[in-house]
Order: sequence, then structure tokens, then C-alpha cells
Amino acid sequence: GRNALRERWERQMVALGAPPVGGSDPEPERFLRQFIPQIEGLLGWWEGRWRSFEADLVTEGLRWAELRELVPPIQDRYGDLLRLAELLTELLPTVLAAEEDRRTLVALRRSFHQWEEACGGGGGLAAQLRTAIAERETVAYAEAHGRLLALYTLQQEMALRAALLGRLEPVAPALAAAIRLRTEPHGADRPMGDPVAAWRWRILDDELDRRGLQSLVTLQERIAMLTTQLQAATAELVERRAWAAQARRTSLEQRLALQGWKQTMRKIGKGTGKRVPALQAEARAKMRLCQSAVPVWIMPLARVAESFDPEQNRFDVVIIDEASQADLLALTALYMGEQLVIVGDDEQVSPEAVGQTALGAAALIQEHLKGIPNAQNYDALFSVYDLAKSAFEGVSLREHFRSVEPIIQFSNQLSYGGKIKPLRDASGVARRPHTVAIKVEGQSVGKVNETEAQMVASLLLAACAEPAYAEATFGVISLVGGEQAERIGQILQREMTPQEFFRRRILCGTAAQLQGDERDVVFLSLVHGPGATGPLRLLSEGKERSTQKRFNVAASRARDQLWVVHSVNPETDLKPGDLRRRLIVHAANPALPEREG
Repeated sequence: GRNALRERWERQMVALGAPPVGGSDPEPERFLRQFIPQIEGLLGWWEGRWRSFEADLVTEGLRWAELRELVPPIQDRYGDLLRLAELLTELLPTVLAAEEDRRTLVALRRSFHQWEEACGGGGGLAAQLRTAIAERETVAYAEAHGRLLALYTLQQEMALRAALLGRLEPVAPALAAAIRLRTEPHGADRPMGDPVAAWRWRILDDELDRRGLQSLVTLQERIAMLTTQLQAATAELVERRAWAAQARRTSLEQRLALQGWKQTMRKIGKGTGKRVPALQAEARAKMRLCQSAVPVWIMPLARVAESFDPEQNRFDVVIIDEASQADLLALTALYMGEQLVIVGDDEQVSPEAVGQTALGAAALIQEHLKGIPNAQNYDALFSVYDLAKSAFEGVSLREHFRSVEPIIQFSNQLSYGGKIKPLRDASGVARRPHTVAIKVEGQSVGKVNETEAQMVASLLLAACAEPAYAEATFGVISLVGGEQAERIGQILQREMTPQEFFRRRILCGTAAQLQGDERDVVFLSLVHGPGATGPLRLLSEGKERSTQKRFNVAASRARDQLWVVHSVNPETDLKPGDLRRRLIVHAANPALPEREG
């Protein structure tokens, strides 16, 4: 069997190119066994490989049956195989190469179509690329493509340019449009001049134009309104926070003492009952606890003497306000303070010592104030401010916020040597003119000038009906005693409702009674009428300090407007240098330089 196997191998396989079996090999099957996988693969080629390959060709669109008919039949025992071999080696490669070219052509056409669509329908570089693709102009396409690549490298800069223009456009649309469209002179690659300086100039120019269109009166009114609101809100905030902190730190014992003191003071009332001394002693006893509960006490000097025991109650700081009107009774409050602040103005009205005589005061000084420096000043005519000024160097406040300059200028020249600096802006005050002088044909009877009283009342009532005085408050000052102010008050109360009288905060009195107070509009009544035999007795600043102080206070109570109602001719009825003459002349024309008359 081995020889037959060897012969068959030589006959069938060696003829096909297989290696021969050695004749001396006693076991040829061992050599031939290694060809079994190849032989099995070749024997199964038709079913294992060819059928699958043929199916793939048909799936890809090859009409195999038609292609096979192109090879003529071969007269041979293995004719089908020979035809197939010729088909695979001669005809099929050509067909496959043609199909590959066709598919490449389709892919290229698709790419061209995509490129044409990518170029869009615009002009310029896109149109050049589109034309070059359509006409298959390689040189033109290369040029356009090169330019496109150059532009692509500038894409980041273009994005930055667009972003900067986007930030510029909301605030400067015209400039942004000119730069975007490269409108001259903004078509260059660099800005003209210094853009920061140009931008700053334009902002300032626009701001000046905007401010030029603003109404100064409207702005002043808004500032005044907001200032008032801010002050009110601040005061309310301070008050509430102060009371909240006070409530947290006050003990039950202190609260009971405060309530007891409050009820005791209510029982004291006007201080005229038989039990008043006992009640006052009880109130002072409770005050020791009350003082420790409330850190700040504000009250009139008379109430201080009733409420505090100087031996028990002590304060870190005692402040006397309006000290130029406080007499020696204020020493009681000063005794209770470790530190003292005396606030006043010696150019304003001083105590009048009503019911006291100079001899009586001198006797008391001689008896009780031996060895006290400047003891002669401790009479009822000297204020606490005068006493403090004689002992300590004072601090003078020069800034004035209440009155507009045309009003305060009279007092500034009369009493302060022109050193006061008015800081209130008059441009926002709608009530004009700021000073007015009104002459009437009146005459004084005693200390009442009925004609002036009627005129002042009429002017005030007329002002209440005007829109410019809708929220104004009013004051009336008589420069000669309180009778004239009382008469004007009677007329007003007869003609006005109590509600309106209260809402306008109308106060009629003397200069001393309005000292420390203020009103939007103040009416002054000079009271004196013309003399029968010539000019009136001279009222001058040098001879009568009390008169000068009275005029100073009276002329400085108004915030917005000062009316001077008089019955005299300042040129013929008043002598040069007379305070009344100076006041009338100033009210008539505050812009004139201050003269002695």
C-alpha cells in the first residue's frame, strides 16, 4: 500500500508542483500527513471560498452569469474550471478595475457637489471657489483656496474684532458701525489718535450736554426732598435702635422706677398743689434708679431742679443749649456734671432779670460769693454763656445752614463781622424774593400798631393760599414788646381754623421767644410809627447791646423768606446808623453793600 501511495503521489501531486516522496522513505505517509490541511482546503475551495466570493460579487452588483458567458467553452475534461480560471485571471480584474474607477468617479462628483454647496450662493471668494469647482479649473481653485487658508488663519482675530465691536455697539452704535463698515476715517488697521483720550473727551462732552439740559430748580428740589427723607429715616433708625438697646439693658427694678417717676411728675403737673413738695421729693428719690436706666436726659432747667438731687445724681457730661438765655439757675445743672459743654451765642438775647433789682443782686453777691473770681458777674443779667466765656476759651462755629444768604447777611454784618459762611444754596428755594420790605401808613398806640398787625395777618393768610407756600411754616416777631405779636395772633386765630394754625406751626412772639427756633417764612413788625417832631430816637448797635441782640435774633429766624413790615420812612423818620433803618434798607435790597444808613 505504501508503494501505491508513493506512486499515486508522484502521478497526481508532483505533476502539480508538490515535492516528491523520497524512494528510501519506508513510511511515506508520515511525510505526506503534513499536506492534509492544504489538500482539504483545496478540495473544499469550491464550497468554502468560491461560493462566498461569488455571492459577494453578485451583492456588489456584478452580473456574474452574463460575465461568465463572455468566456467561450473549452473542449477539455476540466473545461469549466479552465473557463473559470480564464475569467478570474483575464476578464474579472478588468471589470473590477472599471468598477473601482466608476465608484471613485461617483465619490469625486459627490465631493464636488458638497464643495459647491459649501461655497454657498455669495460672491467674492466663495464665488471664485464655486466657479473653479464647476469648471474644474485647478489653477483658479488653488489660488482661491490659498486665499481661503490665509483668511482662515485670521479667524481668531476676526472673532476678537467681532467681540470688541459687540461690546462697543451698545454704548457707541455709530462708532461701532463706522468701524465695522470701515467708513473713513475708521477704515485703517489702527485707530486715529489716542482712543482712550477721545473716549474720555466724548463722555465728558455728553455729560456736560446732559447736565446742561437738567433743571437746576428740579435738582435742588429733589436734593432737598431726599435730604429731608434721609434725615427722617436716619432719625427714626437711631431712635428705634437706641430704644431697642435701652429696653434690653433696663432691669425690672429700673422700669418700675421709671414708671413711678413718670406718674409722680404727672401728679405734680403745674406745681401748684399742696402735695407738690412731697411729690417732688419722691420724684428725686426715684431718679437715682431712673438715671442709671436712661443714659441721656433732656429737659428744661426748671425741671432739672425739680427732678434731680445734686448730692445723688451725677452725669459724665452736662450740655446747656441756648446758654445765652440761661440765667444763674443753670448752675444747678452744671454742678452735677463731670464735664460741661456750654452752647450759646452772646450776640443773641440774654436773660432779662424780670422782677429783680440790681441792689438786691449785689447784696446777695456780697453775702454769699466772697472769694469767688468775677463774683460781680453772678447777677440775673449775666447768662451762663457769659460766665463760661469769662473763664474758658470758646470754639466759634462759622458755618450757617438755616437761612439763605440774603437773609442771614444782615445779622452776619451786624453782629459777626461778616465771618459767617452761609452754606445753604438759595437756588433751590422757590419762595422769592428772599427779603421783602412793606411800608404801611400806620401809627403805634402804646406797643401796638394796628395797621401793621392787619398787614402782617393779611400777608400770612394770603401766603397760605399760594401753592409756593403749600407746606411752609410761619413765624411772627414783634420788635417792640409782646403786645403786637399777641394782637397779630388774635387776628390769625380768628381767620384760620385751629387745624391750619397748628399745621403751619404759627408762632407769634418776641425775638426772645423765637430764639433757638426757626420757620420757613418770618414776618417782622417794627411797630414804631413816624415821630411827630422829627426822626425817632436812635437805636444803634454801639449804645444798646440788648437792642442789637434782639434785631440779630429776629432777622435770623427765617429759612426761606423774611418780610419786614414798617410804618416809617427810613430816609426821613430814622437817623443814619439806626438799626431799624439798616434792617429796612437790607430787606428792600439785600444785594446792596451794607451801609450804616
